[in-house]
Amino acid sequence: MVSVVTVVLNDAEHIERTILSVLNQTYPHVEYIIVDGGSTDGTVDVIKKYANRLAFWVSEKDGGIFQAMNKGASHVTGEWVNFMNSGDYFYQNDVFEKIFTDPTIEQADCLYGGFVGQINGQPVLCEAYDDVKSMAWKGLPLGHQTLFARTELVKKNKFNTKYRVSADGDFVLHCIAQGRIFKKVEPIIYEVGTMGFSHTHQWKARFENWSIARKYFGGVRTDLFFLWSITYAFCFGIFKKVTPKFIYSFLKKLYQPLKNKIMHKRYKYTWLNK
Repeated sequence: MVSVVTVVLNDAEHIERTILSVLNQTYPHVEYIIVDGGSTDGTVDVIKKYANRLAFWVSEKDGGIFQAMNKGASHVTGEWVNFMNSGDYFYQNDVFEKIFTDPTIEQADCLYGGFVGQINGQPVLCEAYDDVKSMAWKGLPLGHQTLFARTELVKKNKFNTKYRVSADGDFVLHCIAQGRIFKKVEPIIYEVGTMGFSHTHQWKARFENWSIARKYFGGVRTDLFFLWSITYAFCFGIFKKVTPKFIYSFLKKLYQPLKNKIMHKRYKYTWLNK
């Protein structure tokens, strides 16, 4: 059985699409759990529409995203678990069927794949790395909502709530450092519908990611990588703020083709036409 946990707080506008992307999966062995953090905007009314198709749901205040994810994990009974939080959704209705009818997954501890994200409002196919261990010194090497982990791992290695933004990265890097077997699967797993918590707290995420990467894969190259990326982001932010809008737009248009090539080579991003 595959278990899916969704955590949500005040997202009545988007929660239904997330729910339906789970409930409409063609794979028959799915357990669905929703943890709401005490929403007051109508989210709970949407959840109640589907209550008879949920294994468990609750609406109560909690200590944040990762405490809620730990709470959801405590109710999981499936062999595998995925965390698909509100606003995002599985890419197609046969994602589970394509993954869990493949007998080659039996030797794996964690499954992961590609996803469709957003950069400046444009859809981008983010292909998965073939070898996540070789990239782990740079931080989280996969889209965390593509991850299907063995339930025993999630129950044993709970999300560390001292990280307010990047506890998912801590979980993944901990598993990699332990030598757990990660297997890349072919289907595109999910699509980003709304920009999440880490996007709205980017600076905190950057420093948490650095701290986590140092904990498991520390070294000079890790420190230099994060120092460079933080310095670049800071300088670029100032440049964007002080440059007249029409000049910035003109330069951005000139630079975009080169940027696309760099992003594809470095991060395996491909811009999609939608």
